[in-house]
Amino acid sequence: YMCEKDNPGLRDGTTRGNDNKAGGEQEPPTELDAAEPGLGQHEPLQFYLDCKARERQKGLYTADQNVNNNRGATATRQNPGGNNANNRHGLECPEERDYYPYW
Repeated sequence: YMCEKDNPGLRDGTTRGNDNKAGGEQEPPTELDAAEPGLGQHEPLQFYLDCKARERQKGLYTADQNVNNNRGATATRQNPGGNNANNRHGLECPEERDYYPYW
C-alpha cells in the first residue's frame, strides 16, 4: 500500500468502472490528464511512466501469448499488446498487477 504522506495526490476518484480513464485518453498519459480530480489515482504518474520505460521481465510465465516486447512492463500474458489509450484503466503497472508476488 502507498501512504498519502509519501505520495501526495493519491485519491479515490468518483468515476467508477471502465469510465475511470485516469491519465486521460492518450498513451502515454499526460501530467494534466493525470491530475483530473474526478478520477482515481492509486499510483503516481511517474510510477506508470517508469513501468512503461522498464524492460519487461522475460522470465515470467506467458503461456502461448505472443507478448509485445516494445511496450515495456505494460505487456503481460493477460495484456500481450501492452497498454494503449483504449485499454488502460488508471495508472497501474500491468506487470506488477498480473504477477504476484512481483520482484
